Amino acid sequence: LLRVPVKPHYDVRKIEQLINQNASTADADTQIAQSTDAPACPKCGIPMVLRTAKQGEKKGRQFYGCGDYPKCKEIVEVGPAHIKSS
Repeated sequence: LLRVPVKPHYDVRKIEQLINQNASTADADTQIAQSTDAPACPKCGIPMVLRTAKQGEKKGRQFYGCGDYPKCKEIVEVGPAHIKSS
């Protein structure tokens, strides 16, 4: 979210600088997956977002979360398939 003070006129270059500064300081743990290997949500079909778990037993691991979160909370794990041994 970028806040810009209300003015009667705006300098487009200053607005562009604000946007670029904000984009460069965005949270590195949440990245929009822009590569072709980013899956579509299996539940709703919206492109998924690459995220990193911040807590719990999977802390630090990456996963894809639906781009329509919180409406859709579908996730897909990144990496090799989790296989249970019997």
